[in-house]
Amino acid sequence: MVNKMKKIIALIFFVMIVFTLASCGEPADGDGTDMQWDPKTADTVNLAELPKGAQMIPFEQFKKGFAFVSNTNWAEPPATYEEVAQAFGEEGLYYEKCDVIDDGITYKTYAWFSDEEWLDSTVSVAVSFKVDKETGKLIYYSYVSQGIDYTEV
Repeated sequence: MVNKMKKIIALIFFVMIVFTLASCGEPADGDGTDMQWDPKTADTVNLAELPKGAQMIPFEQFKKGFAFVSNTNWAEPPATYEEVAQAFGEEGLYYEKCDVIDDGITYKTYAWFSDEEWLDSTVSVAVSFKVDKETGKLIYYSYVSQGIDYTEV
């Protein structure tokens, strides 16, 4: 019963993050245009394609990072960006055009990519962090993945 509830909660988080990431465009080294978020015209993070500047993480290390991220949903206190990056062993690729401000809270998105392939695309994860108003730290909010899920780690 508990596992079934976790799966339902994970599905709800997945749907929420898909809508959150719908506001995303190019990674920070993109064309440099300033795009305001508009749900009617928003681009999405395409986790299937490896963006320019992305680091490929060996699959075994990627699995360790993904295990940390997928277990962070229920962790207290929540993880910081630094802890997530340490778990992957690499800095994440920052998607500048994914910055969203909602109810005075800023959310930022980073992605990690594995050297493993899945259906002719990358195994990858995009993680959204909210910016703590007092400290400026990036605090884990949610994730969406491709080619891997929490039952595989």
